[in-house]
Amino acid sequence: GVVTDIFLRATNVRDRDNIEYLVPNSDLISNIIVNYSLSAPDVRIDLSVGVSYDADPREVERILLEVAEKEPLLLNYKKPAVRFVGYGDNSINFELLFWIDIQKHARRKVRSALYYAIFDELKKAGIEIPFPQRDIHIRNNPEPNDSWTKFPLGDQSR
Repeated sequence: GVVTDIFLRATNVRDRDNIEYLVPNSDLISNIIVNYSLSAPDVRIDLSVGVSYDADPREVERILLEVAEKEPLLLNYKKPAVRFVGYGDNSINFELLFWIDIQKHARRKVRSALYYAIFDELKKAGIEIPFPQRDIHIRNNPEPNDSWTKFPLGDQSR
């Protein structure tokens, strides 16, 4: 946000959504304040992407880097990077790391633009973005035992 006024007891801060916050000055002195642009407006953002186990991890890396390099909202003098972060329940998981000027572009706007572009490129490449799936194994029941046949459902004599 942007500090719009400083009063004796509180500071007025307006965020990107034009919402204003009155922050007690005591909080500014006694708590940790995160300032994205105090010394430089460049911030690194990460974006999580999960793909099917059928995908080639190197091809996913190539696609993610190409998408990032084409995106005009990213800083082009700080190169993006891709990390293969793990094997998930339903996907192999990556992080795309990139840099933006936080004073010019909102993180959510940049993430949204990248997600759209990544979706399109993965689809073109035939790489599936999986969703949670569970396998159900149905076993055949053995022949019913005598207790099942003696007292049919609904019989209250038992």
